[in-house]
Amino acid sequence: MSFVLMLAIAPAITVYGGPSPSETREFGDWMVGCDNTGSCTAIALERDAEVYEALKVALVWDSHPVADPRVEIEPPDEAGWMLSIDGRTINVGSETFSGKSGSRLAQLMAEGRHLTMKSAQGEDLKQASLAGLSAALLYIEDRQGRIGSRSAIIRPGNAKATGPRAVHATLNQPRQSWQAPASIKFEQLYKRDGCDGYIVRSEKPTVERLDSKTTLVLVPWRCQNGAYNFSYNVMIADNSGHLRPAKLDFPGGMSGEEGSNDLTNASWESERRRLIAHQLGRGTGDCGARNEYIWDGKTFRLALREVMPNCRGSMRFIPVWRADVVER
Repeated sequence: MSFVLMLAIAPAITVYGGPSPSETREFGDWMVGCDNTGSCTAIALERDAEVYEALKVALVWDSHPVADPRVEIEPPDEAGWMLSIDGRTINVGSETFSGKSGSRLAQLMAEGRHLTMKSAQGEDLKQASLAGLSAALLYIEDRQGRIGSRSAIIRPGNAKATGPRAVHATLNQPRQSWQAPASIKFEQLYKRDGCDGYIVRSEKPTVERLDSKTTLVLVPWRCQNGAYNFSYNVMIADNSGHLRPAKLDFPGGMSGEEGSNDLTNASWESERRRLIAHQLGRGTGDCGARNEYIWDGKTFRLALREVMPNCRGSMRFIPVWRADVVER
C-alpha cells in the first residue's frame, strides 16, 4: 500500500533523450518559464512608461509537491527600506521570502496591483507591476500539477499535488587535466575566412585544455559580426595540434542551425570548466539567451539554458533547461 501511495504523489519521470528546453510565457507584466526538472521562475518586467524606477522581483517555485514559492527582491543600497502592496506595508528590509512567508507574499502579490519599495522615511523608491502575476502563478500550478491541491495559491483544494512530468539529465565530464594545451599554429585558423579587405578584430583565439587528449580552441570571427553579438567557431585539437570542428548537442550561434559549431559571445569559464554562449537581444543585455556547455570527451553538452525573450529591463533570465554534471 505504501508503495502505491508513493507512486501517486511522485512526479512523473521521462527518460532523458537530449536537451529539450521549454518555452516561456508572458502574462501582462510578468514572464514565466519552467525547466526540465519542473522548477519554475516568474520575473517582473518593466512597463513601457515607468513612473518609478523598476523594482526587480523574481518568484522561484521548486517542483516538489509540497514546496512553497520563494520571492526574491533586489535590495537598494540604503538600509531601513520596506515593501508595500497598494499602499499597505507588508515587510521591512527582507530580500528573500521562503517557506510559508513566501507563499503568503505570493498570494498578496497575486491579489494586488503594485509592489512598491519605500525608504525608511516612506518615500517611494521603486515599483513593480503585479499585472499578470496571478496568471503566471496559475500557469506554474498547472505545469507542476498543483491545481486543486493544498500547495496551490491561485486554485487550491484538498487533493494531493501530482508533481510535474520531469526530465532529469546527468552529464559526465572527464577529470581535469593539468597538461599544457596543445601547440596550435594560429595562422591556419584564418586561411580563407573571407575577411580580406575588411576591418578585422584583433582578439586572439582562446586555447584551453579540456582533458588529457583534447584542447579547446575558441576562434573569434575576424569580420562580419554585429554591434554587440560576436561569433566564434568552436574547434578542438588533439595533442598533435590537429584541428577539427567541435560538436555541440544544442545550437548557440546566431544561425541557430543544428550541427553548427559557431557560438555567440562565447567564452571559457575555467573554474567551472564551462563553455558559455550569450546571445543578446539588444546592447543593454536585458533579453536574449545564455547557454552553458560541458565537455563529455566527445561533444559539448548543454548543461544550462536561460532565456529572456522580451526586452523589458530584466537582467535576470529564466532557466528552461538544466543538467547535473558529474566528473568521471
